[in-house]
Amino acid sequence: MSNDSFSLTWKDGHLWFQGPNDMEAKKAKALFARPISGWGEEVSILDHHEQSELLWIESLKELSSDLQQTLKIALEKRYGIFQISKIIQSEVNFGNRIVEVETQQGRRVMNVVSAWKNVINQKDGSVIIRDAVGNRYRIPNPQNMDLHSQALFNSTF
Repeated sequence: MSNDSFSLTWKDGHLWFQGPNDMEAKKAKALFARPISGWGEEVSILDHHEQSELLWIESLKELSSDLQQTLKIALEKRYGIFQISKIIQSEVNFGNRIVEVETQQGRRVMNVVSAWKNVINQKDGSVIIRDAVGNRYRIPNPQNMDLHSQALFNSTF
């Protein structure tokens, strides 16, 4: 399907899909085909009941910026991924990394154990971090953060 033959919107806490032959939009869900190992790649749009696939997206990069933003919201909501914009402070103590970060949802403190296993570099330059209780955080590109955040990232992870 080409970019102009369907629409995706985020409204009332749900993703809505409208195909070229649909009279009205219907609730949908966005899922990664591979669990977060390639952020923004291989995304399936399913009907709300996850019975049938409405659309397959090879890469978010092939979509308009509006569609990309809508899908990012839906995927972040589904997978509970906090977007880190800044690292405020960090401490490493007996293998535990206690890190205070600024996210789109406000400040959060995470405890990361086994960084070699829970800090995953992605192909697109982003980093996925899983904390001790299973929350996921994403840094779109550590090199684009402020210098203080970059220094803390490099010394902590």
